[in-house]
Amino acid sequence: MASINLRSIKKVYDKNNLVIEDLNLEIENGSFTVLVGPSGCGKTTVLRMIAGLEEVTDGSIFIDGAEVTRKEPGERDVAMVFQNYAIYPHMSVRKNIEFGLENAKIEKAERKRIIDNVVKQVGLEQYIDRKPGKLSGGQRQRVALARAISRR
Repeated sequence: MASINLRSIKKVYDKNNLVIEDLNLEIENGSFTVLVGPSGCGKTTVLRMIAGLEEVTDGSIFIDGAEVTRKEPGERDVAMVFQNYAIYPHMSVRKNIEFGLENAKIEKAERKRIIDNVVKQVGLEQYIDRKPGKLSGGQRQRVALARAISRR
């Protein structure tokens, strides 16, 4: 995990659509944080800005003390579980989890250890070689969660 600090975050779409006006938020390393609010209030936008999938109009984002506001998503080492799972339908549970670890250049033995650990955590051991089309919606969500957990 890592600490996350948002300082004076502002997000405007099309110069007239102010979504987030002045957000200051500190999330401590190891804490469990929940964003709650009505539809359209900016919860997903905040998460997308932290992950680097959405540009910040103004303000700064820090992860573990390092400013990442203008860094690309791949340079932030952030994992995100989307509502629609965002898992690869042509890959098994194992390969879906392993994909990000391979891209992070983690050695094969370590990848296996991590995968074995996370599938146990999310209760997918018996489904590890199945493809998403053979899983329930909840199991697919757990694949996406296992992939995010695997990146620590």
